[in-house]
Amino acid sequence: MRFLIWLAILSVGAVVAAWLMKFNTGHVVLFWNIHRIDLSLNMALILFVIFSSIFFVTLRLINELINLPLKAKAYRLRSKSIQAAEDLARAMDYLFAGRFSKAIKVAHFPSLFPETSNIALMIVAQANHQLKNGESRDEALENIKDSKHLQAKLILQAQFLVDDRQSSAALKIIKQLQEKGARQFLVQSIAMRAHQISKNWLEVIRLANNLKKRNYLSPLLADARMLEALNQLLNNKQYTSQDLLKQWQELSSVDQQNPALMRLFIKGFIQLNDSTNAKKLFDFGFAIKVFPELVLLVPSYTKMSGVLRNESILLIEKLLKQDMANHYLQFAMGELCYLQQLWGKSIACYESVISSPHVKNDLKEQSHFRLFSIYEENENAQQSAVHQKKLIQLLANKINYE
Repeated sequence: MRFLIWLAILSVGAVVAAWLMKFNTGHVVLFWNIHRIDLSLNMALILFVIFSSIFFVTLRLINELINLPLKAKAYRLRSKSIQAAEDLARAMDYLFAGRFSKAIKVAHFPSLFPETSNIALMIVAQANHQLKNGESRDEALENIKDSKHLQAKLILQAQFLVDDRQSSAALKIIKQLQEKGARQFLVQSIAMRAHQISKNWLEVIRLANNLKKRNYLSPLLADARMLEALNQLLNNKQYTSQDLLKQWQELSSVDQQNPALMRLFIKGFIQLNDSTNAKKLFDFGFAIKVFPELVLLVPSYTKMSGVLRNESILLIEKLLKQDMANHYLQFAMGELCYLQQLWGKSIACYESVISSPHVKNDLKEQSHFRLFSIYEENENAQQSAVHQKKLIQLLANKINYE
């Protein structure tokens, strides 16, 4: 179709040119030495166009011949560049497929070209890391020079150091990244793992909580990280009330209602003898009826200086009026009365716990032990022997089960 259009245009152009030349009566005379050439103006114009075209084509051919080696070189480079891109894609495929040796081999050719060298070297470094070739991995990372890929290089380096459990070096790189504005979730996740290795438990709690809020970590994994960090923090006792309160305030409203987290935070405040914050969390927990985890901490809370035991007893009594069958509340009341040496009331509470059909064996064991202690204190050998025997049976069953 295009050919027909051009043919029509040329035909029309030829007809128009012939018609115009019909009225052109000009004359051209050329003198060369003793020779004289007479031409019509139309013929002169036609010859000029023909010779100009021949001259132009000749110059183009000469130019093409001169540039032919350069074009051949550019063609070879382009072909190799295409091959490098294809090899790079194959190397990435091998890396994700777990064929690390193959990925290193295929990525060698792309690493020779500036356009693909940095990505290829990252693939080589990652594959060598998976193969535990530390020297080759570090050598590949060192060869990444392009500033555009500096952040990716540092993130990879931090990941490798964390995997090698070199947390201090990893944290230095993460600090360098964050100073340059890197706030990616991946960087925070690496930082959390580094702090976990370094046993900086407060930072682990903060980062796990932040990553959970941003939906980067699943709630299950984030809660596991926070619970582990809190337990380790309470065991090490290297924290202050301000540290604990800050972490509590940064939790989401949903996490603040998590019974396991609440119990550990209260336990931490009790360890620090911070009755004010412990009471705030107790009041909040009882308001939303987090009984099983909190009531077992009431005796420890009551032993703190500045805490009135009678107030705790009144609080538990108030809750018992709402739920008399709650064996956790009964056990907490028994513990408080035991501390006050109110033997009759404590015996009634412990007996209520033991007779509950849904009580756990751990709570039964503690109740029998308390009853055994009370009857021993009151020199009631018969009842003391009964609870001692039941306690031994429970412990024996527990050992046999394990």
